[in-house]
Amino acid sequence: MVVWEGIEAVEFLDIDHANYQEVSESIDDVDLVVMEGGGYVGVNAAASLGLSRVRERFATSAWYEDIAYVEVSPAQWRVVLDLPTQPRSRAVAGQRDMCNMLSKPRHAPILGLAAAAKNDDRRAALLIGWACCHAWNWMEE
Repeated sequence: MVVWEGIEAVEFLDIDHANYQEVSESIDDVDLVVMEGGGYVGVNAAASLGLSRVRERFATSAWYEDIAYVEVSPAQWRVVLDLPTQPRSRAVAGQRDMCNMLSKPRHAPILGLAAAAKNDDRRAALLIGWACCHAWNWMEE
């Protein structure tokens, strides 16, 4: 999970997605929850079900706390950032390249937290937020 303040990625939070209390506490002071959903099929049925349950925990907590909740598909946010969407191996390689580029100080606008995105899940979480900033024109405000 990535915490954003405006258009700035502030920190990664490691939470136990199976723990409803941790999920609920992780979104206590937020205005918007954006999750990757719809369109992702796990490597097997159990993985897909597990991902669906995680999304539902966040959606339920957001609904209960009256927080706006949005799901974006992998293709949606990757298209916004001009990343390949298929095959998945190319898409993940594109995410790695983009995070590597955004972590370098010579690129503007810089996304400093990109250097701390050391695995594919963190890269995806960070870039989903980055895509939202671009798609919803928050960068220009």
